[in-house]
Order: sequence, then structure tokens, then C-alpha cells
Amino acid sequence: MKKLVLFTILISLFTLSTMKGQEINYNYRIDSLINSMKIQQSEIEHIKLNLNKCHKEFQTGTTLYVLGFMVTGMYLITDISALPYISGGCFLIGSICMIDSHKFISVDDLLVKKNKPRHIVFEDLN
Repeated sequence: MKKLVLFTILISLFTLSTMKGQEINYNYRIDSLINSMKIQQSEIEHIKLNLNKCHKEFQTGTTLYVLGFMVTGMYLITDISALPYISGGCFLIGSICMIDSHKFISVDDLLVKKNKPRHIVFEDLN
């Protein structure tokens, strides 16, 4: 009978010690997930910043392009000889700005660079 009680106590102690190790392991997993979420949040902020830069430059290019159309309309009305050159310059610069704005959303920039660590490595707690 004493052996059975002793055996039951040993089994319960072993189970409690195993459960305590799992609790540490769960805390480690939670910390790992939190850090992973922080990294993803910083990457999302970087993407938002690049999209904002792209939008501003594209908007500038579109404005110049529309200005070129307006100068062309003025040339048709007033017949000033310098206006076609000005409108052509506005078209050209506006088109270059619109095409160049896509450099902010290139695939290489959105992907994680090779030299940047993708995740944080923790020491094993066990």
C-alpha cells in the first residue's frame, strides 16, 4: 500500500514538473509570436510609406501631364509659337515622373532583403 501511495505521489510530481516546463515553452512561443508580429508591423509600415511616396510622385506626374494638355489648348487658341515646346516638355516630364514613381513599389523592395534577418532567434529556455 505504501508503495502504491509513493508511486502515485511520484507520478503526480512528474506530471506537475512536465506541466511547468510546458508553461515556459508556451511563454516562449507567445514571446516569439509577439516579436514576429512586431517585425511584420514594421514591414507593413515600410510598405505604406513607399506607397505614399509612389502616390505623391505619380500625382505630380499626372499634374504635369494635364498641364501639358492645357498648354496645348492654349496654343490652339492663342497661336503662340513657344507653347508646343512647353506642352511637349510638360508631357515628357509628366510621363517620366509617372513611370519613375513605380520604383517605390518594386518587388525587390517589398521582399525582405537577404542581409536583414527575417526572424529573431531566441535562446532555448529548456
